[in-house]
Amino acid sequence: MKWSCLIILLSASCPAGAQIRKHSDWFLPGIHWRDSSGTRFSGQFGWNPKESIRAIYLQGFFPVGKHIILNPAYLYLHFADPQITFRHEHGLMPAVIVHFRIKRWLIEDRNLFWNRIRTNAPDINIYRNRLKIIHPIPGEKVRARVYFFDEAFFLFGENRWIRNRLAIGFTADIYSRFNIDAFYVWQQNRAQPSTTILFVMVSFILRPVAKKETNRQ
Repeated sequence: MKWSCLIILLSASCPAGAQIRKHSDWFLPGIHWRDSSGTRFSGQFGWNPKESIRAIYLQGFFPVGKHIILNPAYLYLHFADPQITFRHEHGLMPAVIVHFRIKRWLIEDRNLFWNRIRTNAPDINIYRNRLKIIHPIPGEKVRARVYFFDEAFFLFGENRWIRNRLAIGFTADIYSRFNIDAFYVWQQNRAQPSTTILFVMVSFILRPVAKKETNRQ
């Protein structure tokens, strides 16, 4: 029943009759570090072969209290397409994540400000709001979750909503050292045709070295 509700919600949110003009794939291998307090750092290299884009994505996650996580990030983009005038872009992405649980469901609301500093093009500033719903999948050896999210983009300067992303995904920790995260996105753009994007991320998980316990006499 719970999975039927998620599928119905996803189907109802997808635009009927939307014209999908193109599809692209993002591959992001990376390294994650986490400790028992919930503090996390991640570094990823991204590659989009169809759009000829390469990326470096760095993030930090710092819990503040029980329901808030500070999530600063940096995103570097390199565009190899000769039709694009700006080849390099530096993105400063401070974010705050508010999260809480309803039984086994985890609800996350991320508020992110994306300052895109571009070469040979005007800088732009975007606000992104992402509502994400996560549910665990039963299993002993593999810790897996399925999730759904909706994300809206607001462009400062023009003061209008320019993009919306609807996605469904799956993530799993394997042997406590690897994480696989894949999600499929339906993206609606106000000024451009709608697109679909597949994100595939594989990360190696580093953990702090445990201190040796002294033997009790």
